[in-house]
Amino acid sequence: MTREFTEPFAVSSTREQYLFLSTDDLDTDDYSGAKYMCSPPPREKANQQAIWKALAEGVCDIFSSDHSPLRYDDPRGKKLGGKEHAFRAIPNGIPGVAARLPLLFSEGVGSGRISLRQCVALTATAPAKLFSLYPRKGSLAIGSDANLVLWDPNREVTITNADMHHNVDYTP
Repeated sequence: MTREFTEPFAVSSTREQYLFLSTDDLDTDDYSGAKYMCSPPPREKANQQAIWKALAEGVCDIFSSDHSPLRYDDPRGKKLGGKEHAFRAIPNGIPGVAARLPLLFSEGVGSGRISLRQCVALTATAPAKLFSLYPRKGSLAIGSDANLVLWDPNREVTITNADMHHNVDYTP
């Protein structure tokens, strides 16, 4: 399918690692910072507030995932040969698709940084529109697919690797 655009077209997105990880997580003595290597890499903590602001003000269109389930302690994983291996040779990407919504809801909606409506737009409506799936996807309407997430906003959960449905030996 080909789409023709009659006006300039640009979309901005961010991912969970840029809201919760920073250069501090990369700079470790034990090489465990390799777990958080992605492109672009996490930046200073001070940048996180600007990203939250972009989400709240609609500057950022989509909250996506960089889900790349690479193991850490594996011959082909992120640990590679440890400090003797070039840092730029670390496979890029972070597992995150399962934690994406709970993190955005808890720290975005739950902390008052974004509204529930903005959370839905960032994770469902805007992506559906971008990929020409709207209104069949990304909306609650007669004739639309009934893809729903039921959420208990008062439930508190600690995200652990054991709870994830991936074959990765860590959870950022």
